[in-house]
Amino acid sequence: MIHDWGMMNWGWGGMIFQLLFWLVLIGAIIWVIKYITGQSRS
Repeated sequence: MIHDWGMMNWGWGGMIFQLLFWLVLIGAIIWVIKYITGQSRS
């Protein structure tokens, strides 16, 4: 069965891509939270 589409099959390139993906995702969530809290404060 081929349902292991993770970092295992991608190698180092996949690990770096996934790390960047998570960094961008977390950064976007933090930005949204800061934006919402900033709007509600004023």
